[in-house]
Amino acid sequence: MADIDDRKTVLIHSAAGGVGIASMQLAQYAGADVFSTVGSPDKREFIKSTFGLDDDHIFNSGNTSFGDQIMAATADRGVDIILNSLTGDMLDESFRILADGGMMVETDHLISRSLNCSRDAMSSPLTQFTSSPFTDVPNAVGFLRPGKHIGKVVISNRPNTKISVPVLRALKHLHFRDDATYLIVGGLRGLCGAVAIYLAKSGTKQLAVISRSGHTDKKSRSIVKQIKALGSNIDVLTADVTSKGEVQRAFNQTAYPRDGIIQGAMVLRMQGTWNLHEAAEKLNLELEFFTMLSSISGVIGQHEQANYAAANLFLDSFAAHRHQRGQAACSIDLGVIEDDGFIATQMRASRRSTLTAGHSRASTTGSFGRFSTFPSCSSRAIFRTRRRPLRKW
Repeated sequence: MADIDDRKTVLIHSAAGGVGIASMQLAQYAGADVFSTVGSPDKREFIKSTFGLDDDHIFNSGNTSFGDQIMAATADRGVDIILNSLTGDMLDESFRILADGGMMVETDHLISRSLNCSRDAMSSPLTQFTSSPFTDVPNAVGFLRPGKHIGKVVISNRPNTKISVPVLRALKHLHFRDDATYLIVGGLRGLCGAVAIYLAKSGTKQLAVISRSGHTDKKSRSIVKQIKALGSNIDVLTADVTSKGEVQRAFNQTAYPRDGIIQGAMVLRMQGTWNLHEAAEKLNLELEFFTMLSSISGVIGQHEQANYAAANLFLDSFAAHRHQRGQAACSIDLGVIEDDGFIATQMRASRRSTLTAGHSRASTTGSFGRFSTFPSCSSRAIFRTRRRPLRKW
């Protein structure tokens, strides 16, 4: 370890950690004059009682104050060797207090010297550790997080302990036909735009999107550009899904037969969903999926939004209705999508939101993992995001 001997001065950062404790033993065995830094009063007392260091040899690792204190303790000479575990300003300060010809040692360079060291140097084994069973890893990680522990945290097996390792099932991969169109209703400016990109990344070659307000805005144009860059074609259609005639005309404008529908329109969901269903029936389409982006508000309600909650409950029931007829359908009860869509836009515009209080939260990435199941739904398929409290703004 940097040719340490009894003529050297050594600074060991984070001396109360597992590596720090072992390094303190090695440095004292070599006879060096040892300085240390720690992160709390308890760790200071541990270093004093375990290694016999005085307060003028123990400094704070939480800021750069140790620099001037060590320069004062060494008569402005600095230290010959620093065992470093710090970053940023503390690392810069450590370089400043190196003596002429001094050496900075990173912790990963200790191993070879430690293995070749005389057994006498390690006559006192490392006893400062906290043991946790494999069945309690989350609490062990939580114990580490504040940085107040001394020594190592060891995950180990316990006698007569049965360990069950949960294994998540691999998500099913979506498969799309090259000669079919997959229709998204709801435009491209919100969540449906993210859905369109997700489908394009998943291999869809032909998409169509319906919006009653068109697709000339900057966000929609950007989504169309991304989809084409992914190798997919997209038909952008303008239609009001609450009008049966406009829905029928939009269906007839797609380049290929429709094979799947994602209903993501927020306004007048009941009528729009029914019109989509009837248009598909009229054309005798055997859809691979009819997926409705519903909301958890249909289950738990929403303040001052009874109509919206009722419409989402209809979507859940409509999925069951189609299944009773032997037709594909699923309703995904989404919570608040934090990174895209209507609620995300409103929350960015105003940091106060009562609409989302108490509802579950999710990201587009987490929610899209559920989409991989919708082509093969064979029973009543109503997926709900995990509920998690949302702080009030």
